Amino acid sequence: MSEAEKVGEMPGAGWTLRLGLRFGVGMGVAYGLWLWGLHLTGNNAFGPKRMVFWFVVPLAVVASQWLLRRVFRPGAPGVGRALAVGGLTAVLAAGIGTACLLGLARGTGEAAQALNRRELLEIAESQRELMVKQAGSEAAYQAHLERLKHLTADDLARNDFSKMLLLGLLFGLPAGVFLRE
Repeated sequence: MSEAEKVGEMPGAGWTLRLGLRFGVGMGVAYGLWLWGLHLTGNNAFGPKRMVFWFVVPLAVVASQWLLRRVFRPGAPGVGRALAVGGLTAVLAAGIGTACLLGLARGTGEAAQALNRRELLEIAESQRELMVKQAGSEAAYQAHLERLKHLTADDLARNDFSKMLLLGLLFGLPAGVFLRE
């Protein structure tokens, strides 16, 4: 028996919206809690550890599509609904997660961001040979260091939003097609 039958309603667009909201908001809030947890435990919440959560968003997208398929059993949600729930999950998770990052940045002040820039510069300087080889020239490496020196919370938020949305949609498209029936 599907969840829709248990509550006495036919599955439809309401389930698509409900699951997209549930998973998207849940992942966005979980990302915010991850950032605050990193900050409260003395870790750099703006550093590389925040990127671990980028890979959780695609899992939430696929999970929302899978649960939508279970709701529609024995029928099928169709490719439109499967892609809609995945897209909504990705957009909400990326948007709310980005808002949480900006809120943390405003709440912690410039000192935390200065610490992040300092740590990123240390990482870049320790990887100098490799980065010069990849960049192709010393000038490109120096330009990279200049960008790191002027990195802002808005830059991090744009980066997080684009990466979470891209990864969510990248995994959501094939999963939505596969989980349509």
